[in-house]
Amino acid sequence: SGINAEYGGTQLNLPDLYRGVLWSPGGRRAADDRLFYVGMQDQVFTFTMFQVQARWVSRVISRDLKPTTCPEERRGDIEGWLARNETLTDARCLIECQTEYVLALAEEAGYHGNLDARDVWFAWVDNKRDVARYRDGRYKSIVTGSLAPSHPVPWMQLLDDSIEAYIGAETKE
Repeated sequence: SGINAEYGGTQLNLPDLYRGVLWSPGGRRAADDRLFYVGMQDQVFTFTMFQVQARWVSRVISRDLKPTTCPEERRGDIEGWLARNETLTDARCLIECQTEYVLALAEEAGYHGNLDARDVWFAWVDNKRDVARYRDGRYKSIVTGSLAPSHPVPWMQLLDDSIEAYIGAETKE
């Protein structure tokens, strides 16, 4: 028996990973529930998802969170998320699915705070329709509610990559 985490293509939800992180081939306990994969999925969220996954994993390792050992429940959870892969037809579907995953995992891990950034991602997708200017978009923080200021120089014209040039210039609102 070996551990194989090679999956073809890009997938938002992967087989054999209970809650997207705990190695559970066929829904069974494996490696004494001590083998975890963090960040294996195709990602909309990156650091936020890693943070939530790491919290879930750390709570399992510290035994503050006890995942089900029932193979049917694990297999059902894995298969439910795998079925979602078939419904992911566009960027908005990907965003919705991964938002639901991150929020569900965060709740189970006892992570408090607003992690629902789907509206920010939707705005980013809408702005990305203009590939030359989507990086000039302004987005509202889900933490503070503040709208980021516009940068004084369009991203495509910003040839100086120093931190001073990027944040040191006066911004226009």
